[in-house]
Amino acid sequence: MARHIISTSNDGSVIVREKGLGHVVAVLHHGSPVQSVVRDDGHVSVGCKDGTVHIWTVDAWAAVTTLKGRSKAVGAPAADDQYLYSGSSDGTVVVWRKGTW
Repeated sequence: MARHIISTSNDGSVIVREKGLGHVVAVLHHGSPVQSVVRDDGHVSVGCKDGTVHIWTVDAWAAVTTLKGRSKAVGAPAADDQYLYSGSSDGTVVVWRKGTW
């Protein structure tokens, strides 16, 4: 069960709060307005208006990488055990194999 609530903002920040108490655990910044977010077992993936996907660890809230290559906003990230999927307003879906970034 998730211990955190994650909210996003148009100012490019992602705020992580402790579930129940609401204490801010982390504020993740990356500059571009946030379109969407998905959490899996070990990461939070944030789709942004500039076409990037930012990956953060959930144990230390550390930046892992920024996935590039989209021409328009990423509004629909999804994840399973092996892949991260990023849907974009350009009408395409890119599949990223976890661990290769």
